[in-house]
Amino acid sequence: MKKLYISLIFVGLIVFAKSSFAQVIDGITYQAVAIDDNSENVGMNISSVLKTSTLDVRFTIIMDNPNGAMLYQETHTTSTDNYGMFSVVIGHGTVTSTSPNTSFLNLSWSLYKHFLKVEIDLKRDGNYKLMGIEQMQAVPYALYALNAGTPGTPGTTGSTGVTSSTGSTGTTGGGGSTGATGAIGFTGTIGSTGSTGSTGSTGSTGSTSSTGSTGSTGSTGSTGSTGSTSNTGSTGSTGST
Repeated sequence: MKKLYISLIFVGLIVFAKSSFAQVIDGITYQAVAIDDNSENVGMNISSVLKTSTLDVRFTIIMDNPNGAMLYQETHTTSTDNYGMFSVVIGHGTVTSTSPNTSFLNLSWSLYKHFLKVEIDLKRDGNYKLMGIEQMQAVPYALYALNAGTPGTPGTTGSTGVTSSTGSTGTTGGGGSTGATGAIGFTGTIGSTGSTGSTGSTGSTGSTSSTGSTGSTGSTGSTGSTGSTSNTGSTGSTGST
């Protein structure tokens, strides 16, 4: 009975997994189907799919070959759906205390080959079982582009070149000569001003004569007689038309 129990635990840890790598912004998508085969038959049985189950997954990235040095390691706690499938993103897990690197993005993707080691813990008791090790192919290396733009150390600034001497100023071209201005005729001499004559003496004021007496008013003459009125003349004849 004890032997059967151990066998069931071992078989229950068998997972038929097919990884699917796809570039994401800061990680790699990993999908797999978990199978709990309770029979001793080898192979996948739909009835043995681990539906809606919680499990732990551990990913380890190894350098150069399957037995190379560990570069990075993280764990995930995830759940399967009604088809036994689970999906996680490598790079978004919990970094283990034994991981040499603490950031998935800081790995030197361009320097050597990388292998992905996948382990499953169905009972979540820290007892991980190896599911497989496979080489990471070209698509994950797109992550290298995330760090490719990091500038290198700036080179030393070159010495400043010698400033050349200032060239001599060229001669200024001669301007055309200005034509001669015609001579201005000379002004004649101003005659001398004559001397001012002496002012004559003021004559004496004549005496004022006395006002004469007013003459007497003459008498008014008599009114003349009225002349006689003349007779009216006869009317002239009317001219012919």
